[in-house]
This record gives sequence, structure tokens and C-alpha cells, in this order.
Amino acid sequence: MLTGHGNEAIAVQAMKEGTEDYLIKGLNSDHLQQAVQSAIDKGRLRRQVEDQGQELARLSEERL
Repeated sequence: MLTGHGNEAIAVQAMKEGTEDYLIKGLNSDHLQQAVQSAIDKGRLRRQVEDQGQELARLSEERL
């Protein structure tokens, strides 16, 4: 979430509702790059876990 205005209470609420990161406009580009890379990495890991879960379910069905 990228915002021009914000405070800690809004950041906490946004994170509780699933926001990956909370950034305030004007931050240095290093922080933005780190946040984007982190989101990409989390998405990649989430897909890997889903794929492995599907493969496990498939193997389990074959054994039954």
C-alpha cells in the first residue's frame, strides 16, 4: 500500500487486512525496491507452496 498520508493505526489496520507492506510516498527508492522484491518473493513462495500442496493431494489420491 502506497499512501501520501498515514499513521501507525492505519498501517496496522491495512496489514491486518492483508496489505503486504505499507509505504509512505517520499521514501527513498531503496526501501521501495526492497518492498517490491519482498512482495515478489512472497508471491513466488506462495505459488510454490500451492503447487506442492496440489502435487501432494494428487499423490495421495493415487495411493487411495
